[in-house]
Amino acid sequence: MSREVFEGSLTYLVYNENAASHSKKTASVPTDTLRISIHGNCYLIETCNTVHKKVLLYRGDENRLYSMYSSGEDVYCTLFDASIDEQFAQTGKATQVHSVDSTFVKNNRTCRKLLIYTENNRLSYYYSPGFLPANPEAFEEHFMAALSTCLMKSNCWPVAVENTDSTGQTSYYELIQTNFLTLPEQIFIPPVLIPADELQPPGIGTKQLYKVIKHK
Repeated sequence: MSREVFEGSLTYLVYNENAASHSKKTASVPTDTLRISIHGNCYLIETCNTVHKKVLLYRGDENRLYSMYSSGEDVYCTLFDASIDEQFAQTGKATQVHSVDSTFVKNNRTCRKLLIYTENNRLSYYYSPGFLPANPEAFEEHFMAALSTCLMKSNCWPVAVENTDSTGQTSYYELIQTNFLTLPEQIFIPPVLIPADELQPPGIGTKQLYKVIKHK
């Protein structure tokens, strides 16, 4: 791809709003900070909450997601095939992505919005055309969470995201820091895993759970 694309890290403040409380986002206290590191066809998402730290690693060469979380002294991991639209797999209805024919101001930037609908969530993806340019071809098989479609429609990484689940709980992600830098390959090396049979949930169709024995 000839045009320059963003490489580096994006940091977002995370806010949560409970529909029952009718609280205003502007009065909310951030509940976490989320950092996304992007390099080529890989990304790494890390939450900074030291109590419930989570890490999500995507490898484009595998088209696979490694979802890791800590439990005591141990780290566990679930693997996901990013080529699967889980909405379609579960309901037979593909995830819908619509462009909104309006502009919005987010973080002092004029933004466009994509609306992503699933059975249980409504997500708004705000992007500022030309800012944080993405390479859609690098993620063209990433159908999980409709990322491939969002990048194809926007050609940009988001300035803000709003996600409302079926209970009315809304999470807001607001970009607060942008770092343009060349990231080291080693932070995108997948973890070494062994099956965590003692914690494997019963039932057909559940994801295999692994214990991380080495990561970075």
